[in-house]
Amino acid sequence: MTLHNPEFLSILRYREWYCNTAHGWTDQSVFMFDLKTGEAIDPASFLPPDIRPAPDTHDSTTFSVKKSLARVKPLTDFYLGLLATAPPNDLAELNHDDCAAILTHGVHDFQIWPDAKAHALMLMPDGLVYVDTPCQNPVAIPVALLAKLRASPRLIDALME
Repeated sequence: MTLHNPEFLSILRYREWYCNTAHGWTDQSVFMFDLKTGEAIDPASFLPPDIRPAPDTHDSTTFSVKKSLARVKPLTDFYLGLLATAPPNDLAELNHDDCAAILTHGVHDFQIWPDAKAHALMLMPDGLVYVDTPCQNPVAIPVALLAKLRASPRLIDALME
């Protein structure tokens, strides 16, 4: 559980498995619920509209890399700015410039989840090909920055507890 209070429940599920291949597989999923309504919540909905990813149509007939990258470009740019100032971590095998090139030219999405211990909304690229997974580094959007960005007051209150 990454957040559990009277307002929200957020669970981060992480799995690893081996399928007799050279590399094991990993998978991470975020499940978030509004405990007032019982509804599932997309954590991206807490972000300000100008950096929130555009909805994915999942229409393979109109898919293009350019459209896919444009859908997450504002959030990618925001993420890269945070990554450039984030302290180094054990996961950061590639430097900022390498990851910037990978994330601005490769198809990806983002995982977003609240972290009560960090008092932040976490942001991590997702869906990269195996060799680029070292660029899937989570970065924190602290409460102070969320407030400055005019993110959801409900989320900010929940993360400040």
